[in-house]
Amino acid sequence: MLRSLLAGALVAAATTALPAQSVTFTGDAQADFAAGTELLDSAGSDVGVPGYLAGFTSGWDMRAMHVSYDLATDTLFVGLDSRGVMGDADGDGDPSATSLPLLLNGGTDAPDLSLTETASISFDFDGNGTYDVVAGISALDAIPTLRVATYNGPASAPGFSFDMDLPMHVGAIFASPSAAQPDLEFTVVGFSALVAGYNGASTVTMNLMANAGSLVDGGIGEDFVFGQFTITTDDGGPLEGCTPGYWKNHHPAWAPTGLAPTMLVSDVFASDVLDDLGISMWTLDQALQGGGGPKLFGAAKILMRAATAGALNALHPDINYPRAYADLVSDVLAALATEDRATIIALAAEIDDDNNLGCD
Repeated sequence: MLRSLLAGALVAAATTALPAQSVTFTGDAQADFAAGTELLDSAGSDVGVPGYLAGFTSGWDMRAMHVSYDLATDTLFVGLDSRGVMGDADGDGDPSATSLPLLLNGGTDAPDLSLTETASISFDFDGNGTYDVVAGISALDAIPTLRVATYNGPASAPGFSFDMDLPMHVGAIFASPSAAQPDLEFTVVGFSALVAGYNGASTVTMNLMANAGSLVDGGIGEDFVFGQFTITTDDGGPLEGCTPGYWKNHHPAWAPTGLAPTMLVSDVFASDVLDDLGISMWTLDQALQGGGGPKLFGAAKILMRAATAGALNALHPDINYPRAYADLVSDVLAALATEDRATIIALAAEIDDDNNLGCD
Protein backbone atom coordinates (compact mmCIF):
# COMPACT_ATOMS: atom_id res chain seq x y z
CA MET A 1 0.00 0.00 0.00
CA LEU A 2 1.11 3.61 -0.44
CA ARG A 3 2.62 3.89 3.00
CA SER A 4 2.06 6.61 5.55
CA LEU A 5 -0.57 8.65 3.82
CA LEU A 6 -3.15 6.23 2.51
CA ALA A 7 -6.18 7.47 4.35
CA GLY A 8 -9.88 7.97 3.94
CA ALA A 9 -11.46 10.90 2.19
CA LEU A 10 -10.33 14.36 3.11
CA VAL A 11 -13.01 16.44 4.79
CA ALA A 12 -13.96 19.39 2.62
CA ALA A 13 -13.39 22.84 4.04
CA ALA A 14 -15.35 26.02 3.28
CA THR A 15 -15.52 26.83 -0.39
CA THR A 16 -13.45 29.89 -1.24
CA ALA A 17 -11.09 31.32 -3.83
CA LEU A 18 -11.12 31.55 -7.60
CA PRO A 19 -11.28 29.45 -9.65
CA ALA A 20 -11.18 26.73 -7.14
CA GLN A 21 -12.30 25.31 -3.87
CA SER A 22 -11.70 22.52 -1.41
CA VAL A 23 -12.39 19.02 -2.66
CA THR A 24 -13.74 15.88 -1.03
CA PHE A 25 -11.75 13.02 -2.53
CA THR A 26 -13.38 9.74 -3.60
CA GLY A 27 -10.78 8.50 -6.06
CA ASP A 28 -12.76 9.74 -9.08
CA ALA A 29 -11.17 13.05 -10.03
CA GLN A 30 -13.61 13.93 -12.79
CA ALA A 31 -16.51 13.65 -10.34
CA ASP A 32 -14.72 15.20 -7.37
CA PHE A 33 -13.36 18.41 -8.85
CA ALA A 34 -15.52 21.39 -9.79
CA ALA A 35 -15.83 22.84 -13.27
CA GLY A 36 -12.95 25.13 -14.20
CA THR A 37 -10.29 23.02 -12.49
CA GLU A 38 -9.79 20.51 -15.31
CA LEU A 39 -6.83 20.65 -17.68
CA LEU A 40 -7.41 18.10 -20.44
CA ASP A 41 -4.77 16.08 -22.24
CA SER A 42 -4.93 17.84 -25.60
CA ALA A 43 -3.41 14.81 -27.32
CA GLY A 44 -6.29 12.57 -26.29
CA SER A 45 -5.64 8.89 -25.65
CA ASP A 46 -1.99 8.74 -26.65
CA VAL A 47 -0.14 6.14 -24.56
CA GLY A 48 1.10 3.36 -26.78
CA VAL A 49 1.03 -0.30 -25.76
CA PRO A 50 2.85 -3.25 -27.38
CA GLY A 51 0.94 -5.37 -29.86
CA TYR A 52 0.43 -8.19 -27.34
CA LEU A 53 -1.65 -5.72 -25.26
CA ALA A 54 -3.71 -4.46 -28.19
CA GLY A 55 -7.13 -3.33 -27.05
CA PHE A 56 -5.95 -2.47 -23.53
CA THR A 57 -5.75 1.12 -22.25
CA SER A 58 -2.82 1.72 -19.95
CA GLY A 59 -3.45 3.39 -16.62
CA TRP A 60 -0.66 5.82 -17.53
CA ASP A 61 -2.99 7.30 -20.16
CA MET A 62 -4.33 10.44 -18.48
CA ARG A 63 -7.58 12.10 -19.47
CA ALA A 64 -6.77 15.26 -17.51
CA MET A 65 -5.15 16.76 -14.47
CA HIS A 66 -7.21 18.71 -11.97
CA VAL A 67 -6.00 21.45 -9.63
CA SER A 68 -8.07 23.33 -7.09
CA TYR A 69 -6.82 25.87 -4.55
CA ASP A 70 -8.63 26.52 -1.27
CA LEU A 71 -7.59 29.91 0.04
CA ALA A 72 -9.16 29.34 3.46
CA THR A 73 -6.87 26.39 4.24
CA ASP A 74 -4.03 27.39 1.86
CA THR A 75 -4.24 23.93 0.29
CA LEU A 76 -3.83 22.81 -3.31
CA PHE A 77 -5.92 19.79 -4.26
CA VAL A 78 -4.54 17.67 -7.11
CA GLY A 79 -6.22 14.94 -9.13
CA LEU A 80 -4.47 12.88 -11.82
CA ASP A 81 -7.34 11.53 -13.89
CA SER A 82 -6.57 8.24 -15.66
CA ARG A 83 -8.49 6.75 -18.57
CA GLY A 84 -8.05 3.44 -16.75
CA VAL A 85 -6.63 2.92 -13.27
CA MET A 86 -3.61 5.04 -12.35
CA GLY A 87 -0.66 2.67 -11.88
CA ASP A 88 -2.22 -0.15 -13.92
CA ALA A 89 0.51 -0.14 -16.54
CA ASP A 90 -0.82 -3.04 -18.63
CA GLY A 91 -4.44 -1.90 -18.51
CA ASP A 92 -5.90 -5.19 -17.29
CA GLY A 93 -7.87 -3.43 -14.54
CA ASP A 94 -5.62 -4.60 -11.70
CA PRO A 95 -2.88 -2.11 -10.75
CA SER A 96 -1.41 -4.48 -8.15
CA ALA A 97 -0.41 -7.37 -10.41
CA THR A 98 1.32 -8.09 -13.70
CA SER A 99 -0.79 -9.66 -16.44
CA LEU A 100 0.51 -12.84 -18.04
CA PRO A 101 1.14 -11.25 -21.46
CA LEU A 102 3.24 -8.49 -19.89
CA LEU A 103 5.11 -10.94 -17.68
CA LEU A 104 5.95 -13.21 -20.64
CA ASN A 105 7.36 -10.20 -22.47
CA GLY A 106 9.64 -9.09 -19.63
CA GLY A 107 7.52 -6.32 -18.17
CA THR A 108 6.28 -5.64 -14.66
CA ASP A 109 3.13 -3.92 -13.46
CA ALA A 110 4.36 -3.09 -9.98
CA PRO A 111 1.85 -2.76 -7.12
CA ASP A 112 0.92 0.58 -5.60
CA LEU A 113 3.11 2.82 -7.76
CA SER A 114 6.41 1.17 -6.80
CA LEU A 115 9.53 0.01 -8.71
CA THR A 116 10.04 3.20 -10.78
CA GLU A 117 6.31 3.73 -11.31
CA THR A 118 5.61 7.43 -10.92
CA ALA A 119 2.74 9.91 -11.04
CA SER A 120 3.39 13.56 -10.37
CA ILE A 121 2.61 17.20 -11.04
CA SER A 122 5.35 19.78 -11.60
CA PHE A 123 5.13 23.54 -11.17
CA ASP A 124 6.87 26.39 -12.98
CA PHE A 125 5.80 29.20 -10.67
CA ASP A 126 7.65 32.08 -12.31
CA GLY A 127 6.97 31.21 -15.95
CA ASN A 128 10.63 30.99 -16.94
CA GLY A 129 10.29 27.58 -18.57
CA THR A 130 12.06 25.70 -15.77
CA TYR A 131 10.10 23.61 -13.30
CA ASP A 132 10.59 24.64 -9.69
CA VAL A 133 8.75 22.05 -7.60
CA VAL A 134 7.40 18.53 -8.16
CA ALA A 135 4.77 16.75 -6.07
CA GLY A 136 3.46 13.20 -6.12
CA ILE A 137 5.03 9.74 -6.25
CA SER A 138 8.70 9.67 -7.19
CA ALA A 139 10.21 6.96 -9.38
CA LEU A 140 13.21 6.89 -7.04
CA ASP A 141 11.59 5.61 -3.85
CA ALA A 142 11.64 1.95 -2.89
CA ILE A 143 8.57 2.53 -0.74
CA PRO A 144 6.23 4.93 -2.54
CA THR A 145 5.26 7.91 -0.43
CA LEU A 146 3.75 11.28 -1.26
CA ARG A 147 6.57 13.80 -1.64
CA VAL A 148 6.90 17.50 -2.42
CA ALA A 149 10.40 18.48 -3.50
CA THR A 150 12.42 20.95 -5.49
CA TYR A 151 12.72 19.99 -9.16
CA ASN A 152 16.19 19.05 -10.38
CA GLY A 153 16.34 17.31 -13.72
CA PRO A 154 15.18 17.45 -17.31
CA ALA A 155 11.57 18.27 -18.09
CA SER A 156 11.31 14.87 -19.77
CA ALA A 157 11.87 12.97 -16.52
CA PRO A 158 9.86 14.48 -13.67
CA GLY A 159 9.63 11.17 -11.83
CA PHE A 160 13.40 11.19 -11.42
CA SER A 161 13.67 14.91 -10.65
CA PHE A 162 12.59 14.94 -7.00
CA ASP A 163 15.49 16.69 -5.26
CA MET A 164 15.37 18.45 -1.88
CA ASP A 165 12.33 17.41 0.10
CA LEU A 166 9.91 20.08 1.31
CA PRO A 167 8.11 18.13 4.07
CA MET A 168 6.25 21.17 5.38
CA HIS A 169 4.22 21.17 2.16
CA VAL A 170 3.31 17.47 2.10
CA GLY A 171 -0.41 17.04 2.58
CA ALA A 172 -2.25 13.75 2.28
CA ILE A 173 -2.89 11.19 -0.41
CA PHE A 174 -6.37 9.72 -0.69
CA ALA A 175 -5.73 6.09 -1.53
CA SER A 176 -3.72 3.72 -3.64
CA PRO A 177 -5.61 3.73 -6.98
CA SER A 178 -7.84 0.73 -7.65
CA ALA A 179 -10.68 -0.22 -9.96
CA ALA A 180 -13.10 1.34 -7.46
CA GLN A 181 -10.95 4.46 -6.92
CA PRO A 182 -9.06 4.80 -10.20
CA ASP A 183 -7.40 8.22 -9.89
CA LEU A 184 -4.52 9.53 -7.81
CA GLU A 185 -5.62 12.42 -5.57
CA PHE A 186 -3.53 14.30 -3.03
CA THR A 187 -2.95 17.68 -1.39
CA VAL A 188 -0.10 20.16 -1.13
CA VAL A 189 -0.34 22.32 1.99
CA GLY A 190 1.03 25.78 2.78
CA PHE A 191 0.80 26.40 -0.94
CA SER A 192 1.02 30.20 -0.85
CA ALA A 193 4.41 30.05 0.86
CA LEU A 194 5.59 27.50 -1.70
CA VAL A 195 4.56 29.81 -4.54
CA ALA A 196 6.04 32.89 -2.84
CA GLY A 197 9.46 31.28 -2.80
CA TYR A 198 9.54 31.64 -6.59
CA ASN A 199 6.98 34.33 -7.40
CA GLY A 200 6.08 37.12 -4.98
CA ALA A 201 2.92 38.23 -6.78
CA SER A 202 -0.40 37.65 -5.02
CA THR A 203 -1.96 36.44 -8.29
CA VAL A 204 0.18 33.89 -10.07
CA THR A 205 -0.26 32.10 -13.39
CA MET A 206 1.88 28.97 -13.25
CA ASN A 207 2.83 26.36 -15.83
CA LEU A 208 1.91 22.81 -14.87
CA MET A 209 3.04 19.40 -16.08
CA ALA A 210 1.48 16.11 -15.02
CA ASN A 211 3.33 12.88 -15.75
CA ALA A 212 2.67 9.17 -15.26
CA GLY A 213 4.74 6.18 -16.32
CA SER A 214 7.30 3.48 -15.45
CA LEU A 215 10.69 2.15 -16.57
CA VAL A 216 9.88 -1.51 -15.96
CA ASP A 217 6.60 -1.97 -17.83
CA GLY A 218 7.96 -3.57 -20.96
CA GLY A 219 7.91 -0.56 -23.25
CA ILE A 220 4.46 0.76 -22.48
CA GLY A 221 4.43 4.51 -23.07
CA GLU A 222 4.17 7.27 -20.49
CA ASP A 223 1.98 10.34 -20.54
CA PHE A 224 2.34 14.08 -20.07
CA VAL A 225 -0.39 16.69 -19.63
CA PHE A 226 0.44 20.40 -19.75
CA GLY A 227 -1.53 23.46 -18.77
CA GLN A 228 -1.67 26.74 -16.89
CA PHE A 229 -3.42 27.59 -13.66
CA THR A 230 -4.01 31.00 -12.07
CA ILE A 231 -4.54 31.43 -8.34
CA THR A 232 -4.78 34.31 -5.93
CA THR A 233 -2.96 33.56 -2.68
CA ASP A 234 -3.70 36.90 -1.00
CA ASP A 235 -7.11 37.22 0.64
CA GLY A 236 -6.90 41.00 0.94
CA GLY A 237 -6.17 41.03 4.65
CA PRO A 238 -8.42 40.44 7.66
CA LEU A 239 -12.13 40.10 7.06
CA GLU A 240 -14.18 43.17 7.92
CA GLY A 241 -17.77 44.23 8.38
CA CYS A 242 -19.46 47.41 9.68
CA THR A 243 -22.54 47.31 11.86
CA PRO A 244 -26.00 48.65 11.02
CA GLY A 245 -25.34 51.39 13.56
CA TYR A 246 -22.23 52.47 11.70
CA TRP A 247 -24.06 52.77 8.40
CA LYS A 248 -27.00 54.53 10.01
CA ASN A 249 -24.71 57.20 11.42
CA HIS A 250 -22.22 57.53 8.54
CA HIS A 251 -24.23 58.34 5.42
CA PRO A 252 -21.22 59.81 3.52
CA ALA A 253 -19.55 56.40 3.73
CA TRP A 254 -22.29 54.98 1.50
CA ALA A 255 -21.07 56.83 -1.59
CA PRO A 256 -18.65 54.19 -3.00
CA THR A 257 -21.30 51.47 -2.70
CA GLY A 258 -23.75 52.94 -5.21
CA LEU A 259 -26.51 52.74 -2.61
CA ALA A 260 -28.13 55.72 -0.88
CA PRO A 261 -30.11 56.08 2.36
CA THR A 262 -33.19 57.18 0.42
CA MET A 263 -33.24 54.18 -1.89
CA LEU A 264 -36.00 51.66 -1.23
CA VAL A 265 -35.60 48.19 0.19
CA SER A 266 -37.16 46.87 -3.03
CA ASP A 267 -34.29 48.41 -5.01
CA VAL A 268 -31.99 45.83 -3.40
CA PHE A 269 -34.24 43.05 -2.11
CA ALA A 270 -37.15 42.51 -4.49
CA SER A 271 -39.39 40.10 -2.61
CA ASP A 272 -43.09 39.30 -2.71
CA VAL A 273 -42.90 38.55 1.01
CA LEU A 274 -41.55 42.03 1.73
CA ASP A 275 -44.23 43.48 -0.53
CA ASP A 276 -46.95 41.71 1.44
CA LEU A 277 -45.46 42.89 4.73
CA GLY A 278 -45.16 46.49 3.58
CA ILE A 279 -41.40 46.52 4.08
CA SER A 280 -40.47 46.88 0.39
CA MET A 281 -41.36 50.58 0.44
CA TRP A 282 -39.14 51.39 3.40
CA THR A 283 -35.98 53.32 2.67
CA LEU A 284 -32.69 51.58 3.30
CA ASP A 285 -32.11 54.02 6.14
CA GLN A 286 -35.39 52.96 7.71
CA ALA A 287 -34.42 49.31 7.36
CA LEU A 288 -31.31 50.02 9.45
CA GLN A 289 -33.37 51.33 12.36
CA GLY A 290 -33.78 47.87 13.78
CA GLY A 291 -36.63 46.53 15.79
CA GLY A 292 -38.13 43.09 15.76
CA GLY A 293 -41.30 41.61 17.07
CA PRO A 294 -43.30 38.42 16.71
CA LYS A 295 -44.28 36.36 13.70
CA LEU A 296 -43.02 36.77 10.15
CA PHE A 297 -43.11 40.58 10.21
CA GLY A 298 -40.75 40.78 13.18
CA ALA A 299 -38.36 38.26 11.67
CA ALA A 300 -38.30 40.14 8.37
CA LYS A 301 -37.47 43.41 10.16
CA ILE A 302 -34.55 41.75 11.94
CA LEU A 303 -33.25 40.27 8.70
CA MET A 304 -33.56 43.50 6.72
CA ARG A 305 -31.56 45.43 9.30
CA ALA A 306 -28.68 42.92 9.06
CA ALA A 307 -29.03 42.46 5.30
CA THR A 308 -28.99 46.18 4.50
CA ALA A 309 -25.76 46.61 6.44
CA GLY A 310 -24.43 43.48 4.76
CA ALA A 311 -25.20 44.87 1.30
CA LEU A 312 -23.32 48.07 2.10
CA ASN A 313 -20.36 46.09 3.41
CA ALA A 314 -20.29 43.80 0.38
CA LEU A 315 -20.40 46.69 -2.10
CA HIS A 316 -17.84 48.92 -0.40
CA PRO A 317 -14.46 48.62 -2.16
CA ASP A 318 -12.46 49.21 1.02
CA ILE A 319 -14.19 46.59 3.16
CA ASN A 320 -12.99 42.98 2.94
CA TYR A 321 -16.40 41.51 3.64
CA PRO A 322 -16.76 37.70 3.63
CA ARG A 323 -19.98 37.67 1.56
CA ALA A 324 -20.28 38.59 -2.10
CA TYR A 325 -23.13 41.01 -2.79
CA ALA A 326 -24.93 38.68 -5.21
CA ASP A 327 -24.67 35.77 -2.77
CA LEU A 328 -25.98 37.91 0.07
CA VAL A 329 -29.03 39.04 -1.89
CA SER A 330 -29.71 35.50 -3.08
CA ASP A 331 -29.50 34.09 0.44
CA VAL A 332 -31.80 36.78 1.83
CA LEU A 333 -34.44 36.25 -0.84
CA ALA A 334 -34.30 32.49 -0.38
CA ALA A 335 -34.77 32.79 3.38
CA LEU A 336 -37.70 35.17 2.97
CA ALA A 337 -39.34 32.86 0.45
CA THR A 338 -39.57 30.13 3.08
CA GLU A 339 -41.74 32.41 5.25
CA ASP A 340 -40.28 30.45 8.15
CA ARG A 341 -39.42 32.65 11.12
CA ALA A 342 -36.65 30.39 12.42
CA THR A 343 -34.93 30.23 9.01
CA ILE A 344 -35.10 34.00 8.56
CA ILE A 345 -33.77 34.78 12.03
CA ALA A 346 -30.97 32.23 11.66
CA LEU A 347 -29.73 33.94 8.49
CA ALA A 348 -30.03 37.35 10.15
CA ALA A 349 -27.77 36.11 12.95
CA GLU A 350 -25.17 34.83 10.50
CA ILE A 351 -25.11 38.12 8.59
CA ASP A 352 -25.00 40.05 11.85
CA ASP A 353 -21.89 38.11 12.88
CA ASP A 354 -20.21 39.20 9.63
CA ASN A 355 -21.35 42.79 10.22
CA ASN A 356 -19.58 42.77 13.57
CA LEU A 357 -16.15 41.82 12.27
CA GLY A 358 -15.12 45.45 12.66
CA CYS A 359 -14.10 48.21 10.30
CA ASP A 360 -11.99 51.35 10.40
